[in-house]
Amino acid sequence: MMFSDKFTALVVLTMFAFPVLAGDDPSGPVWPLDLSTRYLTSNFMEFRGGRFHAGLDLKTQSREGFTVRAVEDGYISRIRCTPTAYGRVIYLRGVSGRTYVFAHLSRFNDDLRQRVEQQQVQNETYRARLEFQPHQIPIKKGQVLGISGQSGTGGPHLHFEVRDRNQRPVNPLDHGFTISDTLPPVIHRLRAWQVNESSRINGGPGEWVLDAGDLTGLKGDQGVLNVSGPVAFSARMVDASDMRGHKLEPWLLELTLDDELVYRCRNERYSFHENALQRLEWTDWANTDIPREHWLHRREANILKGREGDLWYLGNDGKSLSPGDHSMALRAVDHAGNEANINWILRVQKEAQIPEETLWYSQPMGYSFGDSGSCRLTPFFSSGDPEKEGFKVMSLDPQNEDAVLESFQIWVRNVEPATFYKNAARDQGLKMMGTGIQYAAADWPIESSVPVFMPGSRDSLADGSVNSSVGVYRFKNKKGWQLVTMLADPASNNFLLEEPGLHAVFQDFKPPVFLPLKQPVIVQRGPVSSVAGVTYSRWEITPVRLIDRGSGVDTGSIKVLLDGQSLIAEPDFPRDRLLIHWPDAMTSGEHSLHIEVSDRAGNTTRSTFEIQVMEDSP
Repeated sequence: MMFSDKFTALVVLTMFAFPVLAGDDPSGPVWPLDLSTRYLTSNFMEFRGGRFHAGLDLKTQSREGFTVRAVEDGYISRIRCTPTAYGRVIYLRGVSGRTYVFAHLSRFNDDLRQRVEQQQVQNETYRARLEFQPHQIPIKKGQVLGISGQSGTGGPHLHFEVRDRNQRPVNPLDHGFTISDTLPPVIHRLRAWQVNESSRINGGPGEWVLDAGDLTGLKGDQGVLNVSGPVAFSARMVDASDMRGHKLEPWLLELTLDDELVYRCRNERYSFHENALQRLEWTDWANTDIPREHWLHRREANILKGREGDLWYLGNDGKSLSPGDHSMALRAVDHAGNEANINWILRVQKEAQIPEETLWYSQPMGYSFGDSGSCRLTPFFSSGDPEKEGFKVMSLDPQNEDAVLESFQIWVRNVEPATFYKNAARDQGLKMMGTGIQYAAADWPIESSVPVFMPGSRDSLADGSVNSSVGVYRFKNKKGWQLVTMLADPASNNFLLEEPGLHAVFQDFKPPVFLPLKQPVIVQRGPVSSVAGVTYSRWEITPVRLIDRGSGVDTGSIKVLLDGQSLIAEPDFPRDRLLIHWPDAMTSGEHSLHIEVSDRAGNTTRSTFEIQVMEDSP
């Protein structure tokens, strides 16, 4: 163990052996969810595209409607309603000074709901943003805040965060919200990387992989790896806290070289302005077909708390480790103290020998172009002549005031998208306005986005203005073409590149589509709430399916009229629908519902539905 002294080690081991669960200590916080089981589907500082996961996701048995409670005394500081992201969310400022976040709720308690609905009606939009002073909405520990749901997200669960006095997310498992956990992390894969073009692994170029081949993972001694020149490592590691098998992030990673700690990653806290540093920790951009892996070194720009080490593979001379055998060990630990360990010998030679037998196999990463991969782009180096393959090289460097964390290259070339990509665009109602552009990058250490130019023609209208239905799209594998940004500036096609890949300019000519509903739409009495302080609507919620596979629905364009009177509908776009919350004052009988909505390209669709409200079941 890598602790500073025996006393610290004893304290930590004692904490792991006898965890105090939230609610067990009367003076401590209560668990935020009324549910006998405590399963996590996600944990703190997991990978998210361009950011860290800021809290815990608490499993709710794939259902909505569980009571959500205040974890300590305090007051409500903020409430939000958004179609995506956190959905319905409550921010509780506790007497401890911490802020607790409860997201994806299906319903607020009656007091909070009335405040939100008042603002929604006043602003004529579903989006709501309310701020409160300490004296306005005081809260007692255990008080009902609302009920769990799936607003703004893809499935039912409660997203729960703990933030310190400076609004920095901290690991809830460190602050009274420990769960029972007896399962260790699993190390599925270890990968060795060429750090420069002359490095060799097992006698050859490229990257070499040691794969467990089953769900139990790698364990113990992994033999010898022959290398010459500097070689870095990454690993795919997954933690599971229960038999449900949800894939979590290990709490602690440690790598030792000759019994000396050279890398440590411990997930304790971070600031939201440090989210971009997430891009320095995983290999996600190296190859989209292979699950991401965690780097086993600390890159210089990574200043996150809990990160220790450096580019250890460069050795004392800044070039490579000294020749000879070096013992290496990787340790992955979860918050309960369960751990997985592997070790191997790194044999550094002047010329790496091809072993007679090895469990490692070659699997080149990054991008290769030309005959036999004559041009290669990796997270560590590039080789060959990319211009011969039609690429222009964009070199970005923080010293040039580029908005990047480290220097790296983006290779750019015009391409004619294959028939498969064109067919996908046609099915989505998109018309290509020029050639495509491939942005290739084996690493992505950017702060937010990169300004680039996207060639492509645009239609001009009679008044000389640009057709606003044109935008830049990126191909996202199974998700097809997804909008990056609309192009509204007639003077240029500049846009901000958020991730590499195949991009093209398209015109969206197809409006959103309502899926047919059997008419009249029958509306019946809604369920009766069993949660004190949370009253359900008098009428059941009606989902109206709404699909747009092009530029996407513009949430600000949604207009709903019930018998000619404005009605606020809830956009539920993770499930391609609008949720109609009928007013309690609506009477039995026949009614008319009219919906008008546009996509982000300005294409509009309208539909009118006959409604039959029935006081009693048919």
